[in-house]
Amino acid sequence: MAPQALEEIVRLRRQSGSVGRPLNFTVRSRTMPVRLYTLSALLGVFAYACTNSVPPIAQGLAIPFGPTPEFTTRLRERFPAGSSVQALLDELRAERFTISGDPHRSTATYEIPGFPCRDTWTIEWVAESQKISSITGEARAICL
Repeated sequence: MAPQALEEIVRLRRQSGSVGRPLNFTVRSRTMPVRLYTLSALLGVFAYACTNSVPPIAQGLAIPFGPTPEFTTRLRERFPAGSSVQALLDELRAERFTISGDPHRSTATYEIPGFPCRDTWTIEWVAESQKISSITGEARAICL
């Protein structure tokens, strides 16, 4: 390279304030780690949401934005009046429902978190002498 060309490069670098940096030097963006962390967090949320699936007792049912009679029908076929509460509890626990309530009126809930919607299945039953007297179910998508 000619000496005049080198002098011109040095003069231009001094004017631009890049003296001391080698040619082909690139400045890494300070936002790159933030983007990487954000992407990692989003992938983690999606992976968590995918670990939960529809409980077996609700397989094949649509998830509406309001109550659904199909889920209640399925529950009443599987656990008709007079069925053992213990059999219901065993199945719901095996399917990872969260159970709460008192001995006479109880509730079980299963939820798949998601964004912007989460799917929720709720089962309510009334028992007398450890036998189911009535049972209802509701499946719904709850969105922001």
